Amino acid sequence: MSETAETYDEGEQGSSDLNRAVGKQVKLLRERAELTQRELGDRLGYSEDLVSSLERGRRTPQREFLEAADELLQARGLLKATAEDVEKARAKARVRHPAWFRDYARLEAQAVEINDYSCHDIPGLLRSERRIRALYEMRKPLLDEETIEQRITSRLARQDIISRWPAPSSS
Repeated sequence: MSETAETYDEGEQGSSDLNRAVGKQVKLLRERAELTQRELGDRLGYSEDLVSSLERGRRTPQREFLEAADELLQARGLLKATAEDVEKARAKARVRHPAWFRDYARLEAQAVEINDYSCHDIPGLLRSERRIRALYEMRKPLLDEETIEQRITSRLARQDIISRWPAPSSS
């Protein structure tokens, strides 16, 4: 298992559980309609591999897929009803922190005062996207582009802390 998978897995548990549950519903409805994954994919304009990945919970279904599958499989709104929850879980999964940092991020979000000392760099909450990107792109060992984007998104999401009301005092 890669370092990224090891340290970020726990944060994705809720969305992957939801993806598996929705995938089981899609599979059950598809089998009731006596369609293969290929046939379902062809009728909806998706590949057989995508349908397979969705049914196994490995991919997050898009709203468009859920709505089209609901109609085709005559699910009477069952799949459409999951679309909003799936989108919320996807958004939540985008903001991930490494396991070793998760407790700090949780406490930081609740803080009324944040103290930081750094004599060589800008504190993490105040870094620009450009600076964050530069730090991750020069990191050794090198990270793949998807991992860099996930980490930048997580870092920038933390900056909501300094724009909330009341903002924590900082020194």
